[in-house]
Amino acid sequence: MELTRETLLSSIHRKYGAKMVHFAGWEMPLFYKTITYEHEAVRTKAGIFDLTHMGELRISGKNCELELAQLTTNDPTKLSLSRIQYSLLCHPKGGIIDDILVYRLKDEFLLVVNAANTVKDYEWIKSHLKGSAKVEDLTNSIALIAIQGPESEKIVRELEPIADCY
Repeated sequence: MELTRETLLSSIHRKYGAKMVHFAGWEMPLFYKTITYEHEAVRTKAGIFDLTHMGELRISGKNCELELAQLTTNDPTKLSLSRIQYSLLCHPKGGIIDDILVYRLKDEFLLVVNAANTVKDYEWIKSHLKGSAKVEDLTNSIALIAIQGPESEKIVRELEPIADCY
């Protein structure tokens, strides 16, 4: 029997009455009131989603951007600070390992990988880094949320006035 993991936000979800379900080895909130209510909220205002179960891997070290460029289909060296790109991890001779998000931080990158592939992606990246770059699995120490809906930008700007939203 697979052990169900809790995200860093699970206790908050339970505190506010979320209906919790098992998803990809994690205990995740499905909804708070009803599916219909939350669907309407996202379509007309905004909704927040716990993505903490997704894997977060940090790539750092000298020339980490060049090493990461050898592992992904998009070029992370072209990313400006605080920008993100959708990319793929691919086998050298073809075939997709996982689709990922690559965030450019000051001297490092944060990769968001699919929850079910976190360990596999971490091990693959670790085995394919050739220089001084290193990979760390931060999955258990980072909470990740997404906000969607027509009022999401307004809400984020109220929380973080300097947020660069599009």
